[in-house]
Amino acid sequence: MKDLPSRTTFANVLKRNNYVEIEKSKPQKPLIRFERDYPNDLWQVDFKGHFGMTDGNRCYPLTVLDDCTRYSLCLDAKSNEQGPGVFESFTRLFTEFGLPKDILCDNGNPWGDSKNGYTLFEIWLMQLGILPIHIRPYRPQTQGKEERFHRTLSKELLARQQIEDILDAQEKFDKWRYVYNYIRPHHALNLDVPADHYKPSIRKMPRVPKEPEYSGANIIKVDYKGYIRINGFKYYFSESFANRYVQLETIDNHIISINYGEFSIARVNTDEGLIISKRIRRKV
Repeated sequence: MKDLPSRTTFANVLKRNNYVEIEKSKPQKPLIRFERDYPNDLWQVDFKGHFGMTDGNRCYPLTVLDDCTRYSLCLDAKSNEQGPGVFESFTRLFTEFGLPKDILCDNGNPWGDSKNGYTLFEIWLMQLGILPIHIRPYRPQTQGKEERFHRTLSKELLARQQIEDILDAQEKFDKWRYVYNYIRPHHALNLDVPADHYKPSIRKMPRVPKEPEYSGANIIKVDYKGYIRINGFKYYFSESFANRYVQLETIDNHIISINYGEFSIARVNTDEGLIISKRIRRKV
């Protein structure tokens, strides 16, 4: 990137034009920031609201942010929010930056299943040893860093420049992302830039993700419709799990954990035939 201003010059320009907002809080309610301790402990992912381009099509920006350092890992111009494009971007990210510990996303497509099941994206993450975490419904502030990133993107780029098409969008995104990561100061980082703090993960992307292997008993196969049967009761999980194997683990009395590899994907009450939890978590 040539002919770009220094950090100091860039910071002064932003301040002079009111583009750097100093966050203030009331004395009795000090601002509390929640963030992971290390890079790649948590990535936040979301699609920014789509916008129209001069060619008549719409752009759907896919954004991924490291929670600890605010480093922008991804700002991809997409023509839709469908799975194939998401897998393509994350395959590139995992290859370039390694694997994070957890990924935080909302409950919409393609991250969550409207039938309260599981998505292929979640299964893929679990095969890679990554915990998918979903925000609580109607609590977008859980992804506050992503929301702030989107506002900054809108204010500094989208509101000031015309986007012609997807290729033009990606070119402008790449330039803006470089400034964001390497030049633009961040108050949350004591006016450092994200690149001062971020480093890639030591966990490498495997060539081929594999289905988990189990030892011991109580291994059952999910049927082609996404159901499993335990003690005469049928439980629906997801068609995405069709023909995959899970393992049953007794937790307490009639409470059984349904495990997929190193993760518990649900807990059921086999006495009443009820699914009592579908939250994905790491096994204790």
